[in-house]
Amino acid sequence: MPTNKLKDAQCRGAMPKARPYKILDGGGLHLFVSSTGAKT
Repeated sequence: MPTNKLKDAQCRGAMPKARPYKILDGGGLHLFVSSTGAKT
């Protein structure tokens, strides 16, 4: 069971930072946000 479910607003609101980062849900799913703003 994911411990921190990714929500649509959380994914859409992810802003680029100086370095790429991931937003994790705790169940193996993650959203990768690049420094250019691309989300995969």
